[in-house]
Amino acid sequence: MKKIFATTLIAGTIFAACGSMAMAAGGGVHLHATVTANSCTVSNDSDDMSVDMGVISTGTLAGKGSESARVPFTINLNSCPSSATSVGFTTSGATHGTPDADDNTLYSLDASSVAKGVGIALYDAASAGARILPNSDAAATYPLNGDGTGAINLSASVVQSQDTVTGGEFTAVTGFSIVYN
Repeated sequence: MKKIFATTLIAGTIFAACGSMAMAAGGGVHLHATVTANSCTVSNDSDDMSVDMGVISTGTLAGKGSESARVPFTINLNSCPSSATSVGFTTSGATHGTPDADDNTLYSLDASSVAKGVGIALYDAASAGARILPNSDAAATYPLNGDGTGAINLSASVVQSQDTVTGGEFTAVTGFSIVYN
């Protein structure tokens, strides 16, 4: 599998000199580019997406490991290379979600969150709802359509990770990468 976001940084300085011309004070040109393999793009409706987890009563969470209802969401893909037949989903990498300190199978809440004692579980809808652990790959692959589009169907829930839960708003963020065959 190839990762979608393979990047290369090209930086250089170009100096030019002409035979008998008088030279003035020189300067430099710094070139910067990103080169990617022909890859899928995340559609605008799925890029930097917010998933509304709703209002969850602390009474719904009845002890460590109890969880709220799962909230489904979809990551839509466009412009996938014609040679790719399927894609996968991974949260592996330095910029992808932090595991919860009390339960490393959950994604942690951001430090600015008021709610405490919970983490977020992420599920892969295509593999009978298997949990996608932080810093890991989803078990399933998702087929691509002949027109270069595809969809990754996921869901998330709030899971109690401590003995007590403090109510309040929260935010949890995870990055992801798409891998393709």
